[in-house]
Amino acid sequence: MVNKNNEERSVKYFQGLMLAVVWLIPASMTLLFINLVHISYQVNDHQTASIAISLIAVAVFWILAGILTYVFIGLHKGAKKEEQH
Repeated sequence: MVNKNNEERSVKYFQGLMLAVVWLIPASMTLLFINLVHISYQVNDHQTASIAISLIAVAVFWILAGILTYVFIGLHKGAKKEEQH
């Protein structure tokens, strides 16, 4: 039988890893869009479309990461309250 303490530690490790991936995605997307705007500048492309799309997409990714983190923390607080009762 698996030790409950080891199982809880594994679950918390995996959840922390998922939370890190949630924040890695917007960070990498931000770097990608910065690179795309830089490339459009180098090739003298029309930059207003690149910048507008980048600003909207980056904002959406960061907001979604924040919402997922808020839900994640809220679920942990709810689980701690139920354990206390």
